[in-house]
Amino acid sequence: MMEAIRKLLCFGALIIIGIVAYYVGSSRPLFPKSPIYSRCIIGLILVAEYFITQNSKWLIAGVGFFIVFLLIGKLGLIWNSTQKRSAYFNLVVLSGYSFLISRIALDDGILFFGYLVLLFLVTGLLIGIFNEKTESTDKDSKGNIDIVQISGLYVRVMIVYILFYIMKNILINSNYDVMTAVYNCDTQIALMNITWMFIFISVLYFFLGNGIANVLFAILSLVLLIGNYIKISYHDTYLTPMDFWQIGDMIRISGSIVDKRLLIGIVVLCVGFVILLIKFRKQVAKYLIPHINVVAGIVTCIVCVFCTKDFLDDKYMEAYNVGYKWYVTAYIGEETSGMYLYNMFNVAHMGDNAVTKPEDYTEAHALELKKEFEEYKTGESTDTFPNIICIMAESLFDIENIDSLTFNQEIEPTIHKYMKSTLISPRFGGYTAAVEYEALTGHSLYFYKDGTMPYTTYYSGKTVNSVASELKKDGYATIACHPNTGDFYSREKAYSKMDFDKMYTIADFDLSDSDYTVAGYCRDIPFADKVIDIMDSQTSPTFLFGVSIAGHYTSEDHYAKTDITVEGNDLTDDDKHILEQTAAAYQESDEMLRKLIEYVDECEKPTILYVFGDHLPPLPMYEKLNYIENPVNKYGTVLVGYSNYKDIEFPQYMTPNQLGPQMLIDAEVEHNSYWDYIYSLREKYPVIQKEFISTDAAENLETYRFIQYDLMFGKKWMLDDVGE
Repeated sequence: MMEAIRKLLCFGALIIIGIVAYYVGSSRPLFPKSPIYSRCIIGLILVAEYFITQNSKWLIAGVGFFIVFLLIGKLGLIWNSTQKRSAYFNLVVLSGYSFLISRIALDDGILFFGYLVLLFLVTGLLIGIFNEKTESTDKDSKGNIDIVQISGLYVRVMIVYILFYIMKNILINSNYDVMTAVYNCDTQIALMNITWMFIFISVLYFFLGNGIANVLFAILSLVLLIGNYIKISYHDTYLTPMDFWQIGDMIRISGSIVDKRLLIGIVVLCVGFVILLIKFRKQVAKYLIPHINVVAGIVTCIVCVFCTKDFLDDKYMEAYNVGYKWYVTAYIGEETSGMYLYNMFNVAHMGDNAVTKPEDYTEAHALELKKEFEEYKTGESTDTFPNIICIMAESLFDIENIDSLTFNQEIEPTIHKYMKSTLISPRFGGYTAAVEYEALTGHSLYFYKDGTMPYTTYYSGKTVNSVASELKKDGYATIACHPNTGDFYSREKAYSKMDFDKMYTIADFDLSDSDYTVAGYCRDIPFADKVIDIMDSQTSPTFLFGVSIAGHYTSEDHYAKTDITVEGNDLTDDDKHILEQTAAAYQESDEMLRKLIEYVDECEKPTILYVFGDHLPPLPMYEKLNYIENPVNKYGTVLVGYSNYKDIEFPQYMTPNQLGPQMLIDAEVEHNSYWDYIYSLREKYPVIQKEFISTDAAENLETYRFIQYDLMFGKKWMLDDVGE
């Protein structure tokens, strides 16, 4: 529907612009006795011009834009420049920024549209300054737009954007070079952000007036600047809408983390501001009187809606990498999308992640549940304290389980020998960190909206009880190992919130060129070697959680040569190549498993090994393979449990939320009783996943929901050392 509207308006605009060009070139005024009709036609032309700019080359859009500009200038419908000093100031600032940005402006889409807006304001100021006397005699000047006020909005939007980057440069990079921050705003991303925020604030300007628009933008700017200053300084991340869920806690703890003199200064400033408001209340009331321009407001609102929709639909993700990225840290998300759009994305997607409080969420009910959970205790705690190694292998599943494929050799012999169960992943084709969240915390993604990534959505400033937390209380060293950067999926921070003592990242690996796949991922054999080296260096009982990445996106070339071949119906050469690359990755994962099992057998200390796949890979030929129509196949991955001193048993199918309690119970260590309750669910609900469990059955999981809410968002009453 949206595309149909775009095409219709663009087609109509070509005809209208032809008519406009005729009237601009003639001496006859357009609808001289009906200025409101003129404004309506101009509004239609501006909206159409926006769509042309979005869908056409810059030259076509540019010509149309300045034809519209000349028409408006001739009719005298916008120029009002009575505030000379402000006009000159705005002119200098906007001219300077347009000069800086011009080197990257001649492009398609929103980027060029943003540059046209900037030039439109610069030219408008010049005409307003030169034609001031003419305007003062315009009988209809009350309906005109004050070009000084509207250009002032753009200047303020731009200054706040630059101030944010100056602050970020100082707090994050300890760089006090102001010009560096200014030049960092000379980018495509900056122009997109400033243009979008200017259009958004202009909607407020036209419907509420200059005074109210300025006040609202000032409040927004203070929230962004002060809020981000506090978050970056004390939590090493950016302000997000989720932070306002904990506004009460933030106020309570502010006294202990903020300098008392700063608090006193803020209070004094607020009191002084209130006094000034009272003293000059008449002038303030006059300043805030709404001045509505309905036609301009409607035009700007339409542009704002379509512009925002384009961003939310990821229209600029491929070309400019601007879009909502739930899978990266706040720093990367803001760096690639810019301050204004990063916050817009967070606000727009806030409802995706909201979690409601259970109706019976009280401390009394929590204490009742804790007593009840004692009945679920499984076995006795011992003083064995085995080492625990848990490896999540990227995209690992039994590829030979696809009946329509025939390989020239066995791909996963070790997995076939030791696989104890099929792990039903909560995700398909991606969302790796969400799967490990289930495995480490015992929580279930069933209670969250689809696509939720807890590490990047819920972990800001929070501690989350996990398997590592429980084992650490039992004297374990808790270690995470991942051959990638620590900021992807915000893992390094998430692990610290879950009581891991240390995280080994790719920076801690000593790898040669042969240790990487062609696509640049650490191979599974050197990853296994690193895991073994870490375990051998420990003197106390150790829990190591590792995440391999060699199987990531095997549609890319991972191995220059492979002796694996595959046959199947209707497969193209490209299909076979991808499947052979995938199988080669799994063959190496299988070798990794064999090596780890041999290591466990050689260990003198009691040791338990778990290896599981996070999800199936996003292969493009599933439809031809007729494999994922069965949900067990679609979500089924590998699950191996092995020990050098005891048998490890699983149910036939289970979801990762069962792996955390499994590890604690297999190790026979002390742990909070709620883990035993989660373990007990496997009798009726070994698989808790939205495509496997009915809504009626879900009503029996309200206790589970209560536990998860309490531990993630509540008072943590379920922990043994809280609320007693």
